[in-house]
Amino acid sequence: MSQASTLFRWFESLWYGERSVLFFRNVAAVAIAVVACLVPEVGPNRFWLAGALVFVCVPAATLLERKLPVAETAWIQPLFDLTVLVVAVHFVPNMWFVALVIGLMVVQAPSVAESRSSAVLYALFASILTVGMTIAAVVHGVPNWELPVLAMVTLYPSVIFYSHRQAIRANETREQAQALEGLRIVSGGVAHDFNNILTGVMGYAELALGELSEADPARGSIGEVLNGAHRASLLSARLLAFSGREDAPAELLDVEAEVDDVTALLRQVVPRGITLELVSRLEGELLLARRAQLQQLAMNLILNASEANETVPGRIRIELERAGETTADALEVVMRVIDHGPGIPAELQERVFDPFFTLKERGHGLGLASAAAIAQELGGGIEIESVMGEGTQMVVHLPAQASPHEATADEVPPEVAGGGRALVIDDERPVRAILSEMLRQLGYEVVAANDGMRAIECFREHDGDFGVVLLDLRMPGMDGWECLDALRRIRAGVPIVVCSGHDPYDVRTGLEQDPIEFLSKPFRFAELSEAIARLNSPSNEA
Repeated sequence: MSQASTLFRWFESLWYGERSVLFFRNVAAVAIAVVACLVPEVGPNRFWLAGALVFVCVPAATLLERKLPVAETAWIQPLFDLTVLVVAVHFVPNMWFVALVIGLMVVQAPSVAESRSSAVLYALFASILTVGMTIAAVVHGVPNWELPVLAMVTLYPSVIFYSHRQAIRANETREQAQALEGLRIVSGGVAHDFNNILTGVMGYAELALGELSEADPARGSIGEVLNGAHRASLLSARLLAFSGREDAPAELLDVEAEVDDVTALLRQVVPRGITLELVSRLEGELLLARRAQLQQLAMNLILNASEANETVPGRIRIELERAGETTADALEVVMRVIDHGPGIPAELQERVFDPFFTLKERGHGLGLASAAAIAQELGGGIEIESVMGEGTQMVVHLPAQASPHEATADEVPPEVAGGGRALVIDDERPVRAILSEMLRQLGYEVVAANDGMRAIECFREHDGDFGVVLLDLRMPGMDGWECLDALRRIRAGVPIVVCSGHDPYDVRTGLEQDPIEFLSKPFRFAELSEAIARLNSPSNEA
């Protein structure tokens, strides 16, 4: 059955390919016409056949292609071919069996499955072929035609049923794909707007925190606002990952901080009564990874452990510790996710990482398989330690390196040589306001523009005399990259910080040598200060 389906698909792609359908069909018609004229064995009607092909079929196919494109009305093409095939048999009766075989493939054209009336169309095509070939066989006295026609009449109801089921499945798959694509687009837009909002929340909270004394009791409340906004940014990152727009490069990440963020987020997601406990013995170890990778790894293991708990209340313990030497080559970070579920039988432990294998009633078997794949991508692996009736430990080993400096409670942003002029380009008024205020705190005189054209006008008015430009990517009219090119034509070496609610790394290629920094919204005041400090470093000076 699969070989037959493959043959039908190959035939359809060859004959009904969107780029070659008209050319291939017309060339084939002309070639058959030439053969009919040159080979007497075709029959006494060969000249009529050649004329019909060249002066009827070719113009009709061309008109059909122009008026009814294949992509929009795929069902009409097999109908046209069947009609031509049945008529052609009357000119060359000796080709009856060959025409019958070709007709069988035309009737099963998979493209008909895209039509909502596929069952009616399949039955119509089968009827045209059966009746037409029967009349041709009787009129021209084709020997032994009864058995093939009888087989067609007997088998085609079943064939039509299977084809109809295939059509239903194809329509359902297409509708699900369209719905998923729409959801991806919406999620990307929501993440973009959400990140703009969070940029303002985090920015103003940090500025307020900087104006309070160390003893002010409001510092704790503002700190919680910042922590909540940061956790909200994790949700936005998940939306970006789902939308397919997140393509951030690998970076050195603080393992404890990332796992702590995921754990805080999942405390509101795991079933009520399940407690998440994080115990870390790390000392600022760093892991080279994409943030989405590390967060997804921890999230999958924690959610898998939460689903393994059969009783409530329950507890999941996440342990982080270092192992090995304190060198970049041998140092490892070990993450243990421990649950107190029923455990995994020894004979099944080797299969838990297989895709679609699951021990849970409602599981899909992709969480642990995805976690194992991520751990392998990061150069590590996952082991299972499980005892029936006591619980399971998922032990992850990841290569890491020691922190280059001791972490402090309040890290001081690097000093920025402000005092110059800065240009902020963003179409969102609240984002322009907070970015402008941040730059003023760094000592800049700020000029703001709400779109690319206005930014270019401001840039020209000041002869390009800007110490830094903060540039949004998604703006109406001229987008950020077009604006960047225009600014560079006015002044080649202007330092630019590209800011976006979508990760901009996918278009970073070719800009490595330019004085450009990239920040994904929402970002903190310290991150902005560091980015500007890097732009002002001697290595980036003109």
